[in-house]
Amino acid sequence: MEKGNVSFRFENMWLKVEGFSHLVKKWWEEVAVEGFASYVIARKLKYVKEAIKKWNKEVSGILS
Repeated sequence: MEKGNVSFRFENMWLKVEGFSHLVKKWWEEVAVEGFASYVIARKLKYVKEAIKKWNKEVSGILS
């Protein structure tokens, strides 16, 4: 059986990690995107999602 892309799932336990919300804010503000509002939001969300996945593997060690 082939395994496709796994959906991103936000873990509530991440909110309990000290400084997590500040990291999300930093990641959101890091990326500069121009265009229609829906495009800007979509690109920023994609960037934050990738940053969270990387952080999760490197810092937290929790694989979701």
